[in-house]
Amino acid sequence: MAAMVLDLAIAPYLFGVFAGVGVYLIIGRPWRLNRLDRGYLLAAALFAAGSVLIGLANGSLLADPRFATYPLYYLAMAPLAVGLVLVDDPLERLVLGARIGLILLFFWGLAAAFAQLQRYGFGSNPANAAFSITFIAILSRLTVRPGVARAGGVLARLPAALRRTWSQMIGLPCLAFYLALLPVVVTGTRAVLPVFAIAALFDFWRLVRGTAWRRRMGLPFAGLVVAALAAAWLLAPFATARFEATMNELRVLSDSAVPLAGPQTSSPSDASEISGLRVDGRWVGGMPLRMIQWRAAAEVLADHPVLGVGSHRLGEALLDASPPAYRAVLEPFSFTHNMILDEGLQRGLAGILLSTGFFVFAFARLWRRGAADVRENLGLLAGLTVCFGMLHYIFLVDRHVALYSLYFLVLTTTLKKRRNEQGQLPGAASPA
Repeated sequence: MAAMVLDLAIAPYLFGVFAGVGVYLIIGRPWRLNRLDRGYLLAAALFAAGSVLIGLANGSLLADPRFATYPLYYLAMAPLAVGLVLVDDPLERLVLGARIGLILLFFWGLAAAFAQLQRYGFGSNPANAAFSITFIAILSRLTVRPGVARAGGVLARLPAALRRTWSQMIGLPCLAFYLALLPVVVTGTRAVLPVFAIAALFDFWRLVRGTAWRRRMGLPFAGLVVAALAAAWLLAPFATARFEATMNELRVLSDSAVPLAGPQTSSPSDASEISGLRVDGRWVGGMPLRMIQWRAAAEVLADHPVLGVGSHRLGEALLDASPPAYRAVLEPFSFTHNMILDEGLQRGLAGILLSTGFFVFAFARLWRRGAADVRENLGLLAGLTVCFGMLHYIFLVDRHVALYSLYFLVLTTTLKKRRNEQGQLPGAASPA
């Protein structure tokens, strides 16, 4: 997970090793599949089968197999969950890996902030990077057993004071989460910021109400507040630039005749968010262009309501429904910056119902079986999905879909294992 946070090229190969082991175990020892949540696997299989049928019906499966088969991720990654049998507690290792990666990413973001790199994507698209960082930061908030975070391996050779400091840093559930805010701000992506605000309210409430939590997290939480205030001057240019962009976009929405003073300085090279474009002498920012896209998407969806137009025709259909004056600006985009409209155009209302049903089932299943930390995590993840998904192309990126798939699989598998273990304890009720 640390490699995934840092977007290292080795990450897919590491996951491939576990997936390969899983395939071997499934073929040679098929009873290993019993460690997976059958209800989740059934839901993932139905989601995959329904999406394949829709893709065959609207022609996208053969014309554009990459985007048409994204819903198959949730089932196709099942061997990886089986292969994680090599790890003692996969969920805890993912959480610790997420914390380590976020702590390292913090220093990378600090360097980018000192270099004044605006809209920096850490080797990726800035908006996609912000989503992935926030997703993994939410994962890092899950609790781990005491002592699991102790320094081992090569770190065991460090002086005792450094080992203790390192163990304390990755052992705190909220430290890595708030450190992730700095690289997120450097990306300049606004859609994920509400998640950090909601989490801060949760933590502040616990700080006020919980004596044990206050004793453990009070000093680190206070230290984070002081560090945030001290770093405000460093992040001020990034925050100011995004605030000004937001104000310009609001002015366009209220008065479409606001001109852009001076020459055009930006181009739609960043496919995640347009800011600073000039079309027919008018200032056009990210939100106004999204409104144009959404109106065009609504027209296309009205003409193809059941099965959509397919991912292979999505960009062309959007351009045809867009105002001629804006087609040159919108031409690079094959998505609508809205997860519901994107799904509707790809697979119609059938796809919207299918994907919504799958996600509601997965969230509800984890909510019922998870403890308080899992439920809070699901709430934050749902908030991220809505906040980001309503303004960006969330399910059209491999890493995004892989993160959800990994999250659902590892959590359902771990919670099933824990329920079974509790059911085997003397005097414990048998699991449902």
